[in-house]
Amino acid sequence: GTILVKAYFGKKAYYPGETIKIFYEIDNSNNSISVKNVILTLRQQLILRTRHHYKKNQYIIKTCVLPGVKKKMALVGPNMTRVSLTLPSPQHIKNAIIFEKGSEAKKKELGVLNPSCTGTLVESTYHLELKCVLSTLNRWVTVPKIAIPVQIYQSDPINDYKVTPPVGWAPKLLVSSKMTKSTSCGISSKQILTG
Repeated sequence: GTILVKAYFGKKAYYPGETIKIFYEIDNSNNSISVKNVILTLRQQLILRTRHHYKKNQYIIKTCVLPGVKKKMALVGPNMTRVSLTLPSPQHIKNAIIFEKGSEAKKKELGVLNPSCTGTLVESTYHLELKCVLSTLNRWVTVPKIAIPVQIYQSDPINDYKVTPPVGWAPKLLVSSKMTKSTSCGISSKQILTG
């Protein structure tokens, strides 16, 4: 049988700490295999390039496991699933999972949620992945999976930057001037005192 999966959310760009509202439908009415659960994952791919070097890392920023759908059932239309996924705050992402080429996955503290960018030297992209975990797996069954691109914007500065005037600073009012046209010289300046 077939499993039809649709996923969408209200907007495509978010700030760190903001909540993503996700809506997804699963039509499993033509299938004899149950969907045990749905795994929702926010992934970051970070590519660093120089003239002679290339490094590509993948990070799992956040994951949550959601209930699935029984065989011969459908969660579509008004029965669709609604989920909220809150992005990490700008201060710290703890226990992100990093995948480096040629090594095993390991947990690591990333520090901050980097904004999306597609530069020639640094490329940081995010995808929200929705993957169905089936009750029975064999090599002829394709696992339904959707990856939707997400933009992460730069957050506001964390610290409150306050500017203090230098010692002895005493600002004075400037005198405004108005330009008038004169017949002899062209343009002259006439002082107007305000106060």
